[in-house]
Amino acid sequence: MNDFETIISKFYELKRGNEDLSESNKRQQQMLAQLQESDHIELIEILHRDIKKLILEYNESPSQTKRRGLFRAIFAYIEGSMFITKEELVIEESHKRKPNLSIEEIMLLREKIPFIDNKGKLRSSVKYSELSANILFTISCYNKSAHTNISINKNDLEWKCLTESIVVRNRTTHPKHASEIDISDNELAKVFIGYSYFKKLIIDLNNEKTSNLKNATPGQIKF
Repeated sequence: MNDFETIISKFYELKRGNEDLSESNKRQQQMLAQLQESDHIELIEILHRDIKKLILEYNESPSQTKRRGLFRAIFAYIEGSMFITKEELVIEESHKRKPNLSIEEIMLLREKIPFIDNKGKLRSSVKYSELSANILFTISCYNKSAHTNISINKNDLEWKCLTESIVVRNRTTHPKHASEIDISDNELAKVFIGYSYFKKLIIDLNNEKTSNLKNATPGQIKF
């Protein structure tokens, strides 16, 4: 049984299971230990430091090369944050007695899709989604899992700046013409608006989740 199948098997076992308080506490401790073993905090700090360093360098000596470097660093931070958010959701859901997310949602959070090989065995392959769709899906799963209520209005200026910046990042990362690699003043301004918006989105999610846990009674939070 591969790692993917093991996770799915545990998901169904936990969903069907009944257990006493000591077992519930044990699983919570296992979940916390697994989260603490990760290097998530270190990763985000490194990516954030990269952005701050590149901003200082750009302000001292602006250039198109440094603009492209800033775009790459900002989206490394965004995609790294998305990976961490999804991984933590999967860890938390896999340790709940009654997970809030469906099997399909768990699979997509793990960026996997199932298939049957020529021996009739369940396997999985990598499934990447477009970044803006990935963000929308992950926020939806987060709300469902953590009982938060953070929404994204796709008509907001900040969201539009983020999605338009994704197009610029893709254009400059995979250029087909010399004219495609330059980043305008307007595009640079938009990526910083989108970056600030994304950071606030993640902070709001974590703050609301923490608030929910602090205000809940033991009977409301069931692992």
